Amino acid sequence: MTAKKFLSQFMLFTALFLVANSLLISAIYYILNKASFQLPTGKNILILGDSHTALGINDKYIPRALNMSSEGEGYLYTYIKLKKFIADNRKLDTVLLSFNFNSVYTEKDEWTIGDEYIVERVPHYFPFLGCREIRLFALKPSFYESLLKIPVKSKRSVFELLTGNFTLADLHIGGYVNNKERKIEKSLAKLNKDPHNIRFEGYSQYQTEYLNGIVKACDSAGIKLILINMPIFKDAQRFFNKQDYYRYYKNHLSQLTLWDFHDMNIKPESFRDADHLNFYGAKDFSLFIKTKLDSSQQSHLF
Repeated sequence: MTAKKFLSQFMLFTALFLVANSLLISAIYYILNKASFQLPTGKNILILGDSHTALGINDKYIPRALNMSSEGEGYLYTYIKLKKFIADNRKLDTVLLSFNFNSVYTEKDEWTIGDEYIVERVPHYFPFLGCREIRLFALKPSFYESLLKIPVKSKRSVFELLTGNFTLADLHIGGYVNNKERKIEKSLAKLNKDPHNIRFEGYSQYQTEYLNGIVKACDSAGIKLILINMPIFKDAQRFFNKQDYYRYYKNHLSQLTLWDFHDMNIKPESFRDADHLNFYGAKDFSLFIKTKLDSSQQSHLF
C-alpha cells in the first residue's frame, strides 16, 4: 500500500468516525434532554454545592429535601442543575447552597476551566449546557476530549430513559456521598505544611459569575436561597481565610440568609478530614438541619 493510499484511507476512516460520533452524541443529547428533573413526591427543598454538602448532609434524614451536591462542583454546574430543577418543579421553594470559606476565591476557577474538571464533568452535563457555557469551553482541547467520552459515560442513563426506569441518580450529577473515613490528623498535617487556604489572591471570575446567576434564578422563581457554611474541625479553623469571605458576603450577598456553622461544636470522630463531615457526622448534622428547616417552615422565617 502506498503512503498516499494509506493517508487517503486514514482520512476517510477519521471522517467516518467523527461523523458517526457526532450522530451518536446528537442522539444522546436529544434523549437526555427529555430527562425529568422532577423532585420525588413530598420534597420541596433542594441541597446543592460541592463536597462539603455532598458528604455533610444526608437527605435520608430530611424527608422534604433532596441532596444533589457533587464533590468538586463549580457553581457553573450548580447553576445548570438548578435551572433544570426550577423548570420541572413548581413546588420547589427552598435551596440550600454550599458557600464555604474557599467557594469564591481565585483558586476555584479551576473547577470551571480546569482540563481535569472539564473532562470529568462535561460528558454528564453536555445535554444541559447553554450557549454561554459552550462558548466558554470551545477553545479548550479538553472539551473535545470530553465529547468523545459522552457515549460511554451516558450509556446507563440513556438505557434507563429508554426502558422507563430512569431516576435522577442515573445522570451521575449529584447526591449524598456516604463516607466513613476518619483522617483528621493527616489533613491537619497537610494544612500545617502548606496553609494555602489562608492566602488570598482575589475572587474567582467564574464562581462569582455563576453564583450571581444562582441568586437571580432563585429570586426570579420566588425560591428561598440559603447559603450554608459547613462545620470545620476546631483545630483547623485558623487555616481558613475568613476575612475576605465575610467581606464578599457583606458586599454582594447580604440580602441572603447565611447559615454559618463553621465553628459548630462537633466531636472529632464525626469529621472525615479538617473541613468535611463523615457518615457519622452527616447523620447528626442532617438531623439538626431538619429541625432548623422544620422550625423555619412553621415560623415562615429563616
